Amino acid sequence: MVAEGLEDALDKPLFHERRGMSSKENETMVAEFKDCGDNTGAVFLGVQGGRTSEGVDFPGNQMNSVLVVGVPYAEPTPRVKAQISYYEKRFPELGREYGYVLPAMKKASQAAGRPIRTLEDRGAIVFLDYRFATGYCRSFLPAWINSGLKIVPFADKILAQEIHDFFRL
Repeated sequence: MVAEGLEDALDKPLFHERRGMSSKENETMVAEFKDCGDNTGAVFLGVQGGRTSEGVDFPGNQMNSVLVVGVPYAEPTPRVKAQISYYEKRFPELGREYGYVLPAMKKASQAAGRPIRTLEDRGAIVFLDYRFATGYCRSFLPAWINSGLKIVPFADKILAQEIHDFFRL
């Protein structure tokens, strides 16, 4: 996305995780992003399952929205296949769910929860993948996500209007 001109299309600073970043570089970048929360705001691009999507809190006005792009299924490596096989032996017919689906939904839920850290926090969470709307995937999402989940049709400007209305309340 960055290479596709996203930064030029924004009127806010853009921060993004990069492969090979040191912990110190990541901490500095996150601190700079957080500082933008009380000013003009900023855009942060993270990786599901990455350092920032699971290990950093953004309370208050530090992060007001999150977009979860895609279901973060693991690459079916020999290790993942072995894990599915292990769970299948232990829990017949549930190996794929325990070893493949559940970890992906946990990652997505962790990423979605970044702006919601206290009872006072409000944040718009957008899942940009139709699979999150299916009963199957929803059955793996926590109740706090499912209770407020609203499925909107794919149409011009509908998502923008929904988010606008959410923050107006």
